Amino acid sequence: MLVVQLVRAARFMSGVGRVLIRIAIPLCGWVEDVAARKKPKLFPRLVVRHPCTGRAPESRPARAATMGP
Repeated sequence: MLVVQLVRAARFMSGVGRVLIRIAIPLCGWVEDVAARKKPKLFPRLVVRHPCTGRAPESRPARAATMGP
């Protein structure tokens, strides 16, 4: 009986861990975009194509850090 309860608990915690990881990975990418002052994207691989040309928009380079005088 104890073994069955331990197996059920392990399965439950494994499921909880998987859900938390699936939530954490896109959120970390979003925070990274905000820190880099880029347009935040939750799912960056979803590329929106231009309706006329069918090509993906060109990405702009990140702004260079400037130093004071």
